[in-house]
Amino acid sequence: MGEPREIQSAAEWDLVGSPAWILPPGRDPFRLDHARSIAAALPVVVASVDSAAGIAPSIEPLHPARLADMRPVIAFELEGDARWAVLLDEPAARALVDAVSVRHLSLRGDGMLSAPEAGILEFLLLDALDRLARHGYAAASRVSIRDVAFGESDARSLLERSSHGRMAFRVHVAGRGGLCVLAMPQSWAADVPVSESRAATHRVRLSLSLPAMTMLDEDLATIEVGDCVLAGVSSLVGALGCTVVTDTGWTVGDAGDIVETGGGLRAMVRWRTEPSPQGGDDASHAAILLGSLETPVASLRELAGAVREAAFAVDPAMHARLWVGGRDIARGELCRVRGEAALRLLCMEAVP
Repeated sequence: MGEPREIQSAAEWDLVGSPAWILPPGRDPFRLDHARSIAAALPVVVASVDSAAGIAPSIEPLHPARLADMRPVIAFELEGDARWAVLLDEPAARALVDAVSVRHLSLRGDGMLSAPEAGILEFLLLDALDRLARHGYAAASRVSIRDVAFGESDARSLLERSSHGRMAFRVHVAGRGGLCVLAMPQSWAADVPVSESRAATHRVRLSLSLPAMTMLDEDLATIEVGDCVLAGVSSLVGALGCTVVTDTGWTVGDAGDIVETGGGLRAMVRWRTEPSPQGGDDASHAAILLGSLETPVASLRELAGAVREAAFAVDPAMHARLWVGGRDIARGELCRVRGEAALRLLCMEAVP
């Protein structure tokens, strides 16, 4: 058996295949165990909805900044060893209800949720809890629905009076979806660790990140195709403060000695001994990302602490991305503006 630090390090790298926002909010010393528990629970919840609707949803943790987008229309307050709450906005609730209704009744709803439709969501939640209990989540067997807040006003009131930490998720099923919020206790016992390493089966895409910058909401509201965003460096060669990041939002290395080649970029990378969320919870954290390198998560774990060269392929037509607050905002090409490197925006990304 490995030493405690080695076991914890392995668990951290297992999470790199999941979005970095799988880490719950706060500074609880057991956040890593919580994240592993949530990561293991998501496939069980997906299987539960798949069984009822005949189609598997995708459920993906989102950057904490997305909590501001939440307009809940229904909320379930859960009581067991601690109090939890699950809240859905109208698009997410409608997508889940219609997936079940179409399969069993050949009906699709419209407009505000009805009371019977709220009952379908309650069934899905109870079935998910039952499956979690059968998969070893002992606490799930002791959970019951304490209250249902129906309608935007009541649901928002429940969310606002909650003192819990909050996590945002995107729920997508049958081509439609929206946002879900999980409100959780400030501290809780994660009773189901991931039983085996998932790093061996996950692959991630790596990119070079130019030095971090800040972009506020008012900045994002004004940028458009054709604009140039200054990169904060005069040239890629000799640029300081560059990092290597995954498409799942983790920072895994520090890059230097960047060289442009015929088909991309090369850099010397000091691979980090443990991953960390790119930009943390800062919604204004922005960076220009360059190139692409696909690799197994297991390889990143093996490289931890080493210094190695890495080669990143570059799409000559549109090889750079503007990343802000946990998502890609735009794509474009590098150019120079008054002697400084910049990103000329060629297309804006649709915000999911």
